[in-house]
Amino acid sequence: MNQLLHRIEALSDEQLQLLTLLQNQKSMRYRVSIPAIEERTRFPLSFSQQRIWFLHQFIPDKTVYNISAALSIKGELDIGLLEGAWKTVISRHEILRTTFHAEAGQVYQTVSADVEFSLQLQELQAENEETLLRQLHHDAKVAFDLERGPLFRVKLYQVGQQKYVLLLVVHHIVADGWSMGVLMRELSNIYQNNQLLKRGSLPPLPFQYGDFATWQRNCRKDEESFLLQAEYWKRQLRELPAALDLPTDHPRTNEQTFQGDRYHLVLPNHIVSSLEQIAKEENVSLFHVLFTLFNILLYRYTSQTDVVIGIPIANRNTKEMEELIGCFVNTLPIRTKSGEGVSFRSLLQQIHASVTQAYMNQDFPYEQMVQQLNLDKQAENDVFRIMFSYQNMPMPKLNIAGLKIDHLDITNGTSKFDLTLFAVPGDGRFTLTFEYNRDLFEKETIIRMASHLRNLVDYITNQ
Repeated sequence: MNQLLHRIEALSDEQLQLLTLLQNQKSMRYRVSIPAIEERTRFPLSFSQQRIWFLHQFIPDKTVYNISAALSIKGELDIGLLEGAWKTVISRHEILRTTFHAEAGQVYQTVSADVEFSLQLQELQAENEETLLRQLHHDAKVAFDLERGPLFRVKLYQVGQQKYVLLLVVHHIVADGWSMGVLMRELSNIYQNNQLLKRGSLPPLPFQYGDFATWQRNCRKDEESFLLQAEYWKRQLRELPAALDLPTDHPRTNEQTFQGDRYHLVLPNHIVSSLEQIAKEENVSLFHVLFTLFNILLYRYTSQTDVVIGIPIANRNTKEMEELIGCFVNTLPIRTKSGEGVSFRSLLQQIHASVTQAYMNQDFPYEQMVQQLNLDKQAENDVFRIMFSYQNMPMPKLNIAGLKIDHLDITNGTSKFDLTLFAVPGDGRFTLTFEYNRDLFEKETIIRMASHLRNLVDYITNQ
């Protein structure tokens, strides 16, 4: 092992990239399916779960890891069928029946055979949409007990004649953004199947999240691949620059706060088309174009030329993983270097190369970077304070006979980072959502920042 480690450390950057590429191709060619283990009650935590559990113990705001989604439903809703659909989803996914416990310094997750669940209808007198959203925000910001569970809540509100709102809140330790889409699709399919008296239309899951967590903990048999990726991140994060320090309206305190808000900027169809044309000309994706524009904006605000920005990835490397509810998401810290002399297209190509290399090493958990690469930090914010999230898997459109279903935009009023820019496609447009820490920034500042980003977009597309 030590001899192999020394040989990897002696590789040049070019040799390391080539060997990593060859190793990735080998891994994809011989990828082994995740086995379902026989013991179905107690599992280790995945790396991402372990970090969330650790942070949950120390952060003052226990709701910062709440994930919420809401549906507006109009029509003849069968509440009994909806409740039955929820029970089926809970039965299918063990992670929704999971709680977390510590014993002798070790944390583990246990699965209950059943979770008592009933869908209660609550009347809500909402004078307007603003009142409704305020109530939903309030209910989304209620803390979970990781030891007692359940780690999800479902509420159904009646807001008028044949008008309902369904609110789902889940703790991030048992789900991620992708999971919410899985959950909504299954809920819709099961409801429709029950409505049509169909049975058994959803195929059984090949394994559960606990199997994945166990596999992830035990899959380091391919030590060469693991050490190659560790060495890549060690070099990438060597002499880590200071965290990006945006000018704030209020001074930063020693205690990290998570009070958040959001502001939306919509890029219309013709602007998106122009950005897509740039991406085509440079042989990159729209993600790279938007991420480059965000980097330029941050440089204009800070004059920092060496920056690290976090990007989340789904980390679902097999078709089977795509069908599971659970916390799979990984975070990649992307380091870029820019300055006054760097053109937009030159920076675009640099970022494309950096992101490509990071994706080649995406299996190395961010939690391992922090723990094993001498990044002794208690929060992601000490490595980076800014996130960019390109959400190319938005919530699915749900079509159920007799019902009109729309997604409502709600949050739990928190922000894990100083600033996160979410880029969400939809109907030919792009919504750029600025999620920001209210204890650092006033809304007017974020609105001005969004206008500056729009000016950058207009400048680039008009060249």
